[in-house]
Amino acid sequence: MLKLKFKRITIKDMDEISHFEIRQADLNEMRVVSGSNKPLATLLKSAIERSTEWVEICLDNNTGEVYTIYGLGNCEGFGVPWMIGSPSITKHKKDLLQYSKLIIKEMLNQFPLIHNYVDSRNKAHIRWLKHMGFNFYDERDFVINGVPFKYFYKCRE
Repeated sequence: MLKLKFKRITIKDMDEISHFEIRQADLNEMRVVSGSNKPLATLLKSAIERSTEWVEICLDNNTGEVYTIYGLGNCEGFGVPWMIGSPSITKHKKDLLQYSKLIIKEMLNQFPLIHNYVDSRNKAHIRWLKHMGFNFYDERDFVINGVPFKYFYKCRE
């Protein structure tokens, strides 16, 4: 039996992720970008609403524990990917890395370019993005609400 399950969700499925536990680094980044200390449920709802293309969850097929929530928005014809994880995300690290490559390929099938910003302080996120083949614009930081962020992108091959 498969360990992981992937499921598309919408705002209507908020109850399904109501017990999602988020990594502190991801919560910090969401709060900086949003410019508020709103509750996690409010931040998640906003992220899902901005994901004009789709949102998916990755969960344990046996326990139903949600490991990641990720989505894809559309900004002027280019894809805007995002992902947040739970502290348990490393339970299936190898499988998640493999699936991540497939998901990124799916995003690039939809858009010729996908891009976003990542909190410069989050070295784990930056390592993951580099491992997934993303590039960083000139390695310079951009400041969002007083916090340094790096612009990352990947083009369709």
